[in-house]
Amino acid sequence: MHQRIFNTGHRRIGGFLAKVGQSTNMAVYVEGEYAFTDRLSVSAGLPYVFAKYTARNLPPPPIPVLSWDACHCWQSGFQDFGFRARYNVFNRGFALTPSVSFGTPSHNYEFRGEAVVGRNLKELQFAVEVGRRLDAISENLSVQGRYSYATCEGPSISTFPVSRFYVHLNTTHWRRA
Repeated sequence: MHQRIFNTGHRRIGGFLAKVGQSTNMAVYVEGEYAFTDRLSVSAGLPYVFAKYTARNLPPPPIPVLSWDACHCWQSGFQDFGFRARYNVFNRGFALTPSVSFGTPSHNYEFRGEAVVGRNLKELQFAVEVGRRLDAISENLSVQGRYSYATCEGPSISTFPVSRFYVHLNTTHWRRA
């Protein structure tokens, strides 16, 4: 898998978008998965990330200017090992699959600045995925959702853990050849 992200600024308190610190990240993610049964599987992966500070101007004082941002050059490296186990509870027209994931830095990479490969933090994530075929509407239609809660160690500048949650919903319609 690959991805490209354009970071267009930073959100401040109250949702204000400060259009400073723009950067671009690109990554290639390699993952392997093994299924012990038709319900239980485990996977492991490692992304290789490229990052570049793209803002025309360097940040104003008192924000420190770091050499890897000031040069406007690409930085790259391996990010975090990722491990996941999931178990499919139901799988007949309706699917329910809880999972647990763990991520840990692959090495002690730089995390300060904009052109960095990651946050250099360990993370634990719990998730549940649900899906349902919508045969009453169309045999080629399904809806899926995922809720996950992640917590990670706090960065060295903080004594508080960093937690967040994600909600993802999508529908799929396919055609048979």
